[in-house]
Amino acid sequence: SSGEYRQNEPHGRWVIWHDNGQQAAAGWFRNGKRDGPWTRWHPNGEPAIDAEFAAGKRAGEWVRTDEKGNLVSSAKY
Repeated sequence: SSGEYRQNEPHGRWVIWHDNGQQAAAGWFRNGKRDGPWTRWHPNGEPAIDAEFAAGKRAGEWVRTDEKGNLVSSAKY
């Protein structure tokens, strides 16, 4: 994973990688809590989850898809 810390807490944009070199997740932290858009990807590079966080809690619309890009679920928080 790569990102920055502020006062020993994750802050700003973070990227997490699968062992195969593909991005596994990317999103934002503010003062140690997820805040803003986050995306997770399957190891094959297809999106797995598009999500929003607000001060560490689920927010907005979340969309989950399978490894072929088919909708699995969606929810609003």
